[in-house]
Amino acid sequence: MDHRKKYIEGGPLEVSHKARLRRILNILGDLDVDEKGKFADFDCSSGFILNLVSQIPKYRNWKFFGFDYSKENLSRGEKRFSHIKFNEIDLNVPDKGRGEKFDIVTSFETLEHVEDYRTGFRNLYRKTKPGGKILISVPNETFLQGFVKLIGRYLRGDKYLDRKMINTWREKVSYLSNLITNKDIEKFRKKGCGFSHLGFDYRNLENYIKENYVSQNKLSLNKKGGVFLGFYKVYLFEKTNGN
Repeated sequence: MDHRKKYIEGGPLEVSHKARLRRILNILGDLDVDEKGKFADFDCSSGFILNLVSQIPKYRNWKFFGFDYSKENLSRGEKRFSHIKFNEIDLNVPDKGRGEKFDIVTSFETLEHVEDYRTGFRNLYRKTKPGGKILISVPNETFLQGFVKLIGRYLRGDKYLDRKMINTWREKVSYLSNLITNKDIEKFRKKGCGFSHLGFDYRNLENYIKENYVSQNKLSLNKKGGVFLGFYKVYLFEKTNGN
């Protein structure tokens, strides 16, 4: 799928995607960066966000790299953006720390689709140079925001619970109960559902990063915030040390 249509070409219903894109570009535009550097976006789709970043004056001498698991996306990007180097990657596969590292690493609305988001984030960390930045965004599928999203999906005809994840009414009621009472929803993530937004609890990702990276002085959290009434979360980290 070419996500460019949601971020740029989409109609009124895609207002949340457009708001997230504005936040992302604003954060990257405000960064204090060197004249030259290497920028990599993981799960880059056709590379349209990379192309927008490359148009920001401070990045005009940077090199841009796009990574995606979809050969169709990569092919589309290679035809559109000759100044971006595209590569195939699967964030489910643990990175061994070898290969090229980057000054800025980004990944937007991706980790919720990785079988183990911990492995996915670890890969992003290992692809970042010491002193480099990691900028990620993930959906908020918890509490009231998650409930509103779920109702919205049903209203537009996408029976997400039925199609993606939960097969019994007992499970559906349990999932809704956990949303309304603001409890952990990660136990509902199931193999074979394509690892969709459902069951992704950003709070567990936050805790994982805090315990394994921030608390161990491997990363510093430079920025954290919500986008579009808290429906999405954005984080900016700086790699302080480590491989």
